[in-house]
Amino acid sequence: MLQNGVNFINDCFDKGRVHRQRLWKDFGANTTGVWGDMMFRNGQPPYDGRVGAALTFTPKVSTKNQSIYFPDIQATEKRYLFDVTLWFDQSTGSSILGPENIEVFDLLGFYPLINGGDTETQTFINTESLPRYTSGEGVYMALINHIAPQTGIASATISYQNHLDQTKTLSFSINQQISLIEQGNFCASPTTTSVQTPSMYMMRADGDLGVKSVNSIKIDSECGGFYCLYLVKPIAFLGIQGGNQLLGKNQTKQYPMLKTNSFNLPIIEDGASLSFAIGRTGGGGVQRKIFGNFTFIWG
Repeated sequence: MLQNGVNFINDCFDKGRVHRQRLWKDFGANTTGVWGDMMFRNGQPPYDGRVGAALTFTPKVSTKNQSIYFPDIQATEKRYLFDVTLWFDQSTGSSILGPENIEVFDLLGFYPLINGGDTETQTFINTESLPRYTSGEGVYMALINHIAPQTGIASATISYQNHLDQTKTLSFSINQQISLIEQGNFCASPTTTSVQTPSMYMMRADGDLGVKSVNSIKIDSECGGFYCLYLVKPIAFLGIQGGNQLLGKNQTKQYPMLKTNSFNLPIIEDGASLSFAIGRTGGGGVQRKIFGNFTFIWG
């Protein structure tokens, strides 16, 4: 039977090789143009502050409910993401715009506590390596606001090893966000031609197929705050049709965003630390919630 084919999918459902995982997260302040990692929000799965030794690569291998939960499988089987459905709770506001796009990603690891007040080269420690996608192919970098909010705009340069173990550099801007009180906001965008997805400020140099490790970062001028550099593997980009429409008070809106019988369902590796980032439109500081289901199949 062709894995990922329609017959395979039907067989998974017929024989119970399917798991639907419920989740909910506080949405946070709904600020124009800001992407945020939902693992920094209250809810289920629980808050994860991406803590580790300063400037040291910290691999991320999740078990149980440390990230979006999925069941164990046999060594001969593969696990796939079948669908994602989210509900945006609009009951606390009558004229607030909803999220427009969502990026599901596997967080492979991170370099925490990058000092935005240090203009010298900050060298990373790579005693650990990627726990998944070990060649680096398909992997991107992304910078988030980590501990303290930034106080200004700066430019920076990263040195990294690409998927071919070549040393590359990439310049980018650390952009001052409107919503500085929230941790987990993505805050870097490339200043040179680069390959990137249209979401959450993912970065790697033009022509590279992936990032294996990061050597150092140099911030050109003090911008305050502390930052965390992610290494991520994108899983699914979910555009919400009509997501910029106003929603009525005391209503919820369901967005069925990924439902496919294609032959290229996203593979979910063992230990994957699944999270999702939300690209926001509109403004306001009302706290709202997102509820949803992630459905996995395997065989």
